[in-house]
Amino acid sequence: MGIDYFKVSDSSAPLPLGRGGGEGFGGEGILISVRYLPEHCGVGDFSYQLAQHLQGMGMRWQVAHRTSGGWQLSAIDGSPQSRAATLSALLLALPTRPLLYWQYVPYSFHPKGLPLQLPATMRRLKAMGYRQYIFFHEVALRRHGYGWRQWLLGHLQMHIARRMLATAQAAATSIPLFAGYFQPALPCIPVGSNVPFAGVAQHPPLATRLLCFANRCTPALLQALAALQQAHPQWHWHLQLAGQIGASAQAALQEQAAVLGVQSQLQWLGALSTEALGTWLAQGHLLLQPQPLHRQSEGGVSNKNGTVAAAFMMGLPVLTTLGDMTDTSFFEHGHNCWLLPDNEAGTWAQALVHLLPHEALRSQLGAAAHQRYQQQLAWPHLASLHAGLLSGAK
Repeated sequence: MGIDYFKVSDSSAPLPLGRGGGEGFGGEGILISVRYLPEHCGVGDFSYQLAQHLQGMGMRWQVAHRTSGGWQLSAIDGSPQSRAATLSALLLALPTRPLLYWQYVPYSFHPKGLPLQLPATMRRLKAMGYRQYIFFHEVALRRHGYGWRQWLLGHLQMHIARRMLATAQAAATSIPLFAGYFQPALPCIPVGSNVPFAGVAQHPPLATRLLCFANRCTPALLQALAALQQAHPQWHWHLQLAGQIGASAQAALQEQAAVLGVQSQLQWLGALSTEALGTWLAQGHLLLQPQPLHRQSEGGVSNKNGTVAAAFMMGLPVLTTLGDMTDTSFFEHGHNCWLLPDNEAGTWAQALVHLLPHEALRSQLGAAAHQRYQQQLAWPHLASLHAGLLSGAK
């Protein structure tokens, strides 16, 4: 730990000012997102949507993202513009200094979640005249109750985030819990849908189509479905699972489903294109979204979940997990979603028994979810919030 990660040693002359460095919104900008384009999912999907909508507001955007050979500067459609071994080299080779908008996740910028040199990089770029902004998709691990290693890792991640924030013109996050990690608290901007609109869910009068992402399917959820089947064998339903998970994990779930007697009602769809994913959501009756919980309450559904935003866009009712990352002023139990206090099989079985026969309630949840999307999650609205952040000065 003897290296001074915050030393600024660059002596290059300032670059010509790009229009992104001036006051107001407009000019040139670069989204820095380790992942990009829809097939990467998560932050890559978000960056793709954000770049597209910010471009439509009169500012020219490009995206700096990691490739197998280093870093690449791409147009917003993904077509390559230039490459370099490091992010700093990529940016410093530009003829102007566009605005930089960091899409930050600790583990994206470092495999162990400790990008210790990133604050120094930001300070170096600031010294050369770059205006920088941050959207914190994640900030730091929880620091209490997990042992000294995670305690230390959480403290180091918070130190990195605060050093980054000290360099930035402004920053935001999607989760009120993360916003409160800083003083003053950061503004919150929700994450929007990461799939295109495919029409409001029609809920065809067939067997109830339950949807779940494969990486959210848990043994407890399968146990809940088995309990549902045993208690109400006359109900017709099936569960479609989208997305890829590891072969061993899928085999274990399939084996459990066979033991529980529900394997015939499960359909594994594998990876879907963004267009197919939208159609899948629009044709479902209920999205099952178990969200990880630690120490009983840490985690839960949040406004950084683009797939839940997509379900809201389609008017698809969502059954999911409440935690301390859940903004209950947005996710309103019994109004626009159905929130569960834990991920126990009995809790999920009880909720399914309540929701499956009540089509009117599910329709009401879906309609309210779609209305909430139109009010707070539509991309033109979100892009205007990001534009407001990027127009500010520090």
